[in-house]
Parts: sequence; structure tokens; C-alpha cells
Amino acid sequence: MECTRASGLIQLSILNHRRIGKVHIEVRDAKGALVYVEEGKAMAEELVRRFDKGLFPKGTATLSVKARDFDITQSFTIQ
Repeated sequence: MECTRASGLIQLSILNHRRIGKVHIEVRDAKGALVYVEEGKAMAEELVRRFDKGLFPKGTATLSVKARDFDITQSFTIQ
């Protein structure tokens, strides 16, 4: 995941050794409130998403991506 101050986008890129399949993506703010959720399927070995920072409140947030082969959680800050 990449969230730079100079960019207006949050970029998510995951490469897996086989098809990813069902995916659950969620973003929570610093208080733990759910800000964004997405469920779907990635029928390839790569998952790429770009989110507009304007959709999320300022401050620290946590991005979680869950699939069959992985469960990734990463924090980032929107200023």
C-alpha cells in the first residue's frame, strides 16, 4: 500500500502466487468506525485498487484486505 502526502490517491497493490478469489477490503478510522467496505472477486494473481483520499476523514486509518491466502492490515495517515 502506498499513501504519499504529495498524491491525492491511496494505492493498493497485492501480488499473489495464485488467483486471489474472494476479497474483503475495509478501511476504519482511528476510532474503529467503518469508513469503506468492498467485497468482490479477483480472478487474477494481482489486486490493484486506487482510492481518493477525499473519501476518508483526516487522521490515522487502517486498511484491511482479507482473502483465502492472506490477511493484510496496514495503517496510514491522511493529512
